[in-house]
Parts: sequence; structure tokens; C-alpha cells
Amino acid sequence: MRNYKLKDSELLELADTFHVRFTEDIASFSGFDKELNQDFADSLQAIINSAMTIGEDTTNTIYA
Repeated sequence: MRNYKLKDSELLELADTFHVRFTEDIASFSGFDKELNQDFADSLQAIINSAMTIGEDTTNTIYA
């Protein structure tokens, strides 16, 4: 179920931009909440990378 009104491509671009900005200011985020650290940034990047592969031709071959 979609809980957002953006196009998928717009949401992925927004997530990528958020990740870049987050890593640029990671010290400030960590000062606010210790869980917002490099491990969080790495996990977020992995999720974004995974989401970006959804819909590629290589993943759709199982439905052919």
C-alpha cells in the first residue's frame, strides 16, 4: 500500500538527498540522538539502494 503521493522516482530522489544531507551533518544529528550515527547512515543507504533496484528489468524476470 502506498502511503505517499509522490512518484516513486521523486521519493527515491528525496531519500537520496536526505541521506547526503544527513551524512554531511551527522555530528549534529548524533548530538541530538546517539542512534543517529554512522551505523544508521549505512543502514539507510542500504535501504535506499535496495529500493532503487525494485523495478529493474533484472528483478522483473521472475514474473515473465
